[in-house]
Amino acid sequence: MKIVLLNWTGGENDPFSPFNELLAKKFNAIGRDASIVNLDSNFDKHFAAELDQGVDFVLCWQGIGSRLSNLNSKKTIWEELRIPLICLHGDHPCHNLSNHLAESRFISHFYGSASFAHYANSHLARGTPAYTMFCPNFFQNARATPRARQGNYFVFPKNLDDTQATLESWKEKYPRNIYASLHEIIDAIGKAFKNGNSLDHHRVTDQFIDQPFLNLLRGFFNNEDEKSLRNFVHAITDKYYRNFASQHVLLELPDVRIKIFGRGWDRFKRLNNKNHEFGPAPNLVDGDFQYHSNYGIIDIAPIYDSLHDRTLKAAAFETGFLIASSWDFSENLGQDFSDLFFSGVKNNLREKTEMVIRNPDSHRQHASNFARSYNQTFSFYRFAKDLELTARITKVQNN
Repeated sequence: MKIVLLNWTGGENDPFSPFNELLAKKFNAIGRDASIVNLDSNFDKHFAAELDQGVDFVLCWQGIGSRLSNLNSKKTIWEELRIPLICLHGDHPCHNLSNHLAESRFISHFYGSASFAHYANSHLARGTPAYTMFCPNFFQNARATPRARQGNYFVFPKNLDDTQATLESWKEKYPRNIYASLHEIIDAIGKAFKNGNSLDHHRVTDQFIDQPFLNLLRGFFNNEDEKSLRNFVHAITDKYYRNFASQHVLLELPDVRIKIFGRGWDRFKRLNNKNHEFGPAPNLVDGDFQYHSNYGIIDIAPIYDSLHDRTLKAAAFETGFLIASSWDFSENLGQDFSDLFFSGVKNNLREKTEMVIRNPDSHRQHASNFARSYNQTFSFYRFAKDLELTARITKVQNN
C-alpha cells in the first residue's frame, strides 16, 4: 500500500510538516509505505517519482492541493491520474473556501466534527457529500515528556485577533446597517457561549442571515452570489467566536497564573497583570515546552462539538488539559470526563482550574484516562483501514 502525504510549509507556525512526519511514521509502523511530497516548485518532479512506484491514494490537510488541475482539460490531476485524494479538514468550511470546493469522483472530504460536515453539506456549492471522521491521536509517538513537572501555572497556547479591534475594523469598513447586523450576530454568539457550549454558533449566525440582510450585503459588495455572501458572514463571525472564548479565559481568571503563548494579546499585556505572562507562539515542532507545567494547558475548541490538536497533544504527553468544548465524551467514550471540559458559564472555568490547583496529580491522571479511552476508541489502525476502504470504494466505483 503506497500512500502520498501532501505537505505545505506556508501555514502559520507550520502545523502541517510535523503532522505529516508523525503520520508517515504511523503508516510505516503498520506496514504501509508513506511518503511526503511538498507542494512547492519541485512538486511535479517529486510526485512523478512517487507515481512511478504506484500510488494507492493521496492524503492532504485542509484540502490544500485538492484543486491542482490540468490547464488543458480543466480536470483536477486526481481525476486525470485516477488516484483517490482524501482531504482531512480541521478548519471550518467557511475559511479558505477554495480548499473545500474541489469536486471529483476521486476526491473525498472528511471533517473532524459533525457540525463542520453539516455546514459543508448545507452551504457549499458542491454535489459530493462531506463526511465526519474522528481522527486518532497522531501525537502518540511524540517525544517523551519528563515525568517531573515544573511550574505551578497553566499554559494557554493561543493566537488572538482582539474582539475590540475586530469591532472597530467592522465599524470602519461597513455601513451602519451592516455593522449593526453583524453586531447583533456576535452578541447572540457571545450570549450562547455564556449560556454553555451546547450550540453550533454557525446555526446561531444562520438565524440572522435573512433576505433583507443579504440584500444589504449584495448592494455593498456588488455581489449577486448569495452563497458567497452567507459564507462571508459565517467566516468573520466564526473567528469572533474563538477569540471571544479565548478572551474569556483571561477575564475569568485574573488571579490565576497563566503563561500565554501567541500573538495578538497587546490589550491584555497593557493590563500589567502579574499573574499573566505573555510570549511569542513557537512553531508547532518547537512547542513541546508548553506541555511541561504542573497544571497543564487551557485550550479552545474551534466549535462546540469538537476537540483540538493541542488537547490531543497534551493527552499524548500525559499532561493535564482543560478545553472549552461540549464534545460528547459520554456518547463517544462511555465515560464521564466533565472535569476536563469547561463552558462559558460564569465561574465554570474557575471551578475547574481550582480543582486542578488543589490536586494537579489527580487532574493529570484523569487526563491520562481520557487519552487511554480515546486511543482505544479511535485507534490509528482503524483510521488507516477507514482511509483504505474509502480509496478502494473510490477506485471500484470509477473503474
